[in-house]
Parts: sequence; structure tokens; C-alpha cells
Amino acid sequence: MWYLSEHPCKHDPKEVQQTLGIDKLEYVPFAPGSNYILTAEDIRRHPVEFYIKLYNYLTWAVYPAEAQCIERGLFTIWR
Repeated sequence: MWYLSEHPCKHDPKEVQQTLGIDKLEYVPFAPGSNYILTAEDIRRHPVEFYIKLYNYLTWAVYPAEAQCIERGLFTIWR
């Protein structure tokens, strides 16, 4: 959570982490820069409402702190 202090945060970071399923992990594996190769099957594992919720975390600012939480959770939601 130390990396969130440099950017504005509207939503509770713990809520974002819980949405992504990374709130209980001791270590969060992630690829800096969010470089992933995905198939349509990978994307369809989650309902559209899940992606809409993630989108809504991000639309309130140009570079919100929630973007960093989501970046760190992408590996977990797509594995």
C-alpha cells in the first residue's frame, strides 16, 4: 500500500483489492506495465459486471491510485 500515497485515491484500496481477490495473498505476483497475452476465454472467465466495476474505479481521475491496485491484481484474475 506504500505506493498509493503519490496518487489520489477515491475508493478504499482494500475494497479494490478484495474485488480483485488479492486481499488475502501474502505476496501478489504481477507484471509491471501490465503486459499480458490473453485469449477471449481468459477475458470471459469473469462477467461483464466485474469489468464494469473495475472501469468505474478508474474513471474519476487521470491517474488514480486504484489503477496501481488493479495493475497488481491482473495476474491473479487472469491466471
